[in-house]
Amino acid sequence: MIGKKHNFLNLHLSFRFALISVVLLPSLLLWITLSLLAGTLKAALLGGFMALFCSLSAWLLAEKLLIGQVKSLEKTQKKWTDVINSLPDATFVIDQTGMVIVWNQAIEDLTGIKAADMIGKADRAYAIPFYGEKRNMLIDYVFLPPEAVAGRYTSVKRTGNRLYGEGVIMAHRVENPVYFWGMASPLYDDAGEVVGAIETIRDISDYKTTEKNLLDGRAKYQALFDSANDAVTLMIDDQFIDCNKKALNLFGCTKEAFIGQTPHRFSPEQQPDGTHSIQGALEKINGALQGTPQFFTWTHCRLDGKPFDTEISLDTVRLESGEVIIQSIIRDITARKEAEETIRQFAYHDPLTGLPNRRLLYDRFNLEIDNAARGKRVFSVMMFDIDYFKNVNDTLGHHTGDLLLQNVAYRIRSNLRKGDTLARFGGDEFIVLLPEVSRNEDADATARKILRTFKKPFSCAQNDIFVTTSIGIALYPGDGQDMETLIRHADRALYRAKDEGRNTYAFFGSISPEEQESGEPKNDKAPPLKTELR
Repeated sequence: MIGKKHNFLNLHLSFRFALISVVLLPSLLLWITLSLLAGTLKAALLGGFMALFCSLSAWLLAEKLLIGQVKSLEKTQKKWTDVINSLPDATFVIDQTGMVIVWNQAIEDLTGIKAADMIGKADRAYAIPFYGEKRNMLIDYVFLPPEAVAGRYTSVKRTGNRLYGEGVIMAHRVENPVYFWGMASPLYDDAGEVVGAIETIRDISDYKTTEKNLLDGRAKYQALFDSANDAVTLMIDDQFIDCNKKALNLFGCTKEAFIGQTPHRFSPEQQPDGTHSIQGALEKINGALQGTPQFFTWTHCRLDGKPFDTEISLDTVRLESGEVIIQSIIRDITARKEAEETIRQFAYHDPLTGLPNRRLLYDRFNLEIDNAARGKRVFSVMMFDIDYFKNVNDTLGHHTGDLLLQNVAYRIRSNLRKGDTLARFGGDEFIVLLPEVSRNEDADATARKILRTFKKPFSCAQNDIFVTTSIGIALYPGDGQDMETLIRHADRALYRAKDEGRNTYAFFGSISPEEQESGEPKNDKAPPLKTELR
């Protein structure tokens, strides 16, 4: 909508007056002059007529050209008006004096001000519908030099000759302020001179509402994300792109140090099962990407290298853009592992000495029987106890007796091979399982080594206690082919060692059939306990 079309009519009339003044009057004067010079009326009339005819022809031609230019200009002007009016964004144009010359339909809808009421107004009247007062708008900064805008108006950004900005319009929509985005740029004529400026205003209220909802939703998500009891990480492919605070605490690093890293950066070179961490991590990630949620245990490392055990759940989230994000929920199970180890320790180990108990001994016993049967090998079972241990408890108390059992367990264990098993069978009875014994002499050598460990006194509290041991030995498969038989025969050989005066050992195979059936040792009267105060 461009105002004052009659300007072009006025231009047309002015041109006609100029033609009369410039063409017809000189022609009339030429006619009079020719009449005087010719001296005859006929010649004067002929010459004047010819001059007037030429002038009229020139006038008509000039008027025709002018009308064509005016129509062309009006056509161009209409096309320009139609283009601006068809713009979906509110748009207005001012000339170099600040007068509004274009006010399109979209800006009418936005402000409620008709073009007829705005076109022709100047002195920043166009700001009143937006702010309720005359003030600078983005379009006014177009006429300022760049240095006058840079750094002064922080909401205004410049790209080349164009200015951009965002703001809030309050005046005409007090209850529902309009968030807008604006762009303004200068207009130039053919000579490159600034003849005006144009500003486009876009209502971005819906966008801002959506943005606020997204930010509110993100804030809620972030709150849930950060308040989760478990560490939560997000990955694209095999790189971390985000994590919550629990993850940072778990891995002992900052977010900057975490983002962009890969899972194997926070893993030892190998997992407990021998799998290389890089290969194992990629397998789990690929499984999740193929649509199969992954749940597994994993040994991670803090940034300082300290390892810890975790349970991990891996799944994928597909965004609307089609991008796939891998979400991992990581739970630190170090405390649980320690508790499980404690339970396992109590379940399979003697709480006093820390040695394998009967349950673990039976597991190893059956495994050794299977291995020996397949390999047709011999292994040995030794049972020994502390001679007259009851005398220790009765004389020095059960606490000292417990200390003695702990010392005996430690000393014997340190004198056995790595593959041998020392277990507490009950009370002061111990069993040694010796795999791969090729002959009796091997078991004989181990028995003598055990006897030698009792040569030195055992330090218990304030006492050095001197005790001895008796040892019974049974061999697989000659003395038995199952666990119960071998333990029973080792126990019978132990009684034979006690009958022989204690502080010695005996093989079950060296006992006569009659003696093999006898029970308790014949002479079990305890001598005085020998101790020394330290």
